[in-house]
Amino acid sequence: MVLKDVNAGIFSITIEVGEHFGLNKEDLNIVLREPTTQETIELSKKSNVGDEEDLAIDQNKIFEIMPNLIIKHNFQKEMPSKPGQEPRLVDMTSKEVWALIMARSMCSTAVVTEWSENIPLAQKKLEK
Repeated sequence: MVLKDVNAGIFSITIEVGEHFGLNKEDLNIVLREPTTQETIELSKKSNVGDEEDLAIDQNKIFEIMPNLIIKHNFQKEMPSKPGQEPRLVDMTSKEVWALIMARSMCSTAVVTEWSENIPLAQKKLEK
């Protein structure tokens, strides 16, 4: 069997961020996937609450791994072309997109909040 879509079966969420860039909300978006098992382990940290030990999410680590979680986006940039020709549009890399989002604290906070509230790991924790 040939696996045609490596992201098949992986939870993902589309987050619209256009308003943080002076556009309509739906004009710019990113699609974030759920973290891998290894990323989940790296995100988890133990916290002691009273006598109980609980797993919590390392908020700083989330911001570090976000570029890896972007599986799709519609951000583009102009690239210079030959003299006398119009610049051409090329897709930005996930790292470039995340750098733009991180430059806007309201945007990065909104993205991380929406993602973290909707990933399956968060849903399981809410059910307990």
